[in-house]
Amino acid sequence: LARIQLLPGVTSPNETATGFTVRGGALDQNRIIWDGINMYHKGHLFGMLSAFNPNSTSNVIFHNKGTHSRFGERVSSVIDISSINTISEKLKAGIGINGINVDAYLEAPIIKDKLSIQGALRRSYTEIVQTITFDKIADKVFQNTKINNIQNTNNEFFFVDYNIKLNYKLNENNSFYASTIYIDNYLDHLVEDNDLNKSFNDILKIKNDGYSFGWNKKWNQQLSQNTQVFLSRYSLAYNFITSNKSENISNFVKKNEIYDSGLSTEFNFVLKNNNTFNFGYQYVLKDVSYLFKEEGDLNIIFDEDKTIIKTHSLYFQYLYKNPKLFD
Repeated sequence: LARIQLLPGVTSPNETATGFTVRGGALDQNRIIWDGINMYHKGHLFGMLSAFNPNSTSNVIFHNKGTHSRFGERVSSVIDISSINTISEKLKAGIGINGINVDAYLEAPIIKDKLSIQGALRRSYTEIVQTITFDKIADKVFQNTKINNIQNTNNEFFFVDYNIKLNYKLNENNSFYASTIYIDNYLDHLVEDNDLNKSFNDILKIKNDGYSFGWNKKWNQQLSQNTQVFLSRYSLAYNFITSNKSENISNFVKKNEIYDSGLSTEFNFVLKNNNTFNFGYQYVLKDVSYLFKEEGDLNIIFDEDKTIIKTHSLYFQYLYKNPKLFD
């Protein structure tokens, strides 16, 4: 995602690797898709590192104008990320380590020319050892905040992400895939005030996992069909706990949750004279909720809401390419 910031019309107002705006839009007006799964959390270390493992990323398509009609819900841009879609012929594996995390990658055939698996895993070790690299990133992230300025603190932070994909080729005209991705960030910041005999604890948990299944069907030389089902789950849970040595005094809770699922099928019809027709159907179900409350002697709910949205969409697109007129 950091390379996208080098393109015209793209800027990073907060100078992070994953936070960017496109042609004056807002940060949340960019849609990010991984193997057909809508992703809502895209950065580790508060956006300093991309949450998408580069070892398993095969193709990235950035749409900032002239977006295909199959993409909706955002007005600025679409980033369509995909892992390997072909059957692996050879075993590939690797292990790496840097100043933040360790990672592993595996790509292997299961049934020759029929079935293969791909997987990647990253796990930070910052809660065990904090290197110079982590200290420099943490100074930037937490500058002018209480985490960086208060003494007598105890911080625990880590992240983990993994993705697994199965590719299956039934025959020359039918292929399938199943993909899953998981992203997790955890921060536990504890401040102890010996004068007041109190402790203040910030706990932040951010998770985003998703699943997708796809079927690609080739009916003939001109007509093909792509069918896809996906589920994406995002959750943010924040707790600010004030306590003394014996019990909790108060616990402020903030929760945000998104369940995003959908089904789509698209037909592609290619004519011989550089004309292409795309027409399809999409069904999307979104469940969005948030909660602000205080847990203690009295449970007080400050605000909460839950919204369920169902949409049915039909779309049609015509594409004409003429290399003699347009280069």
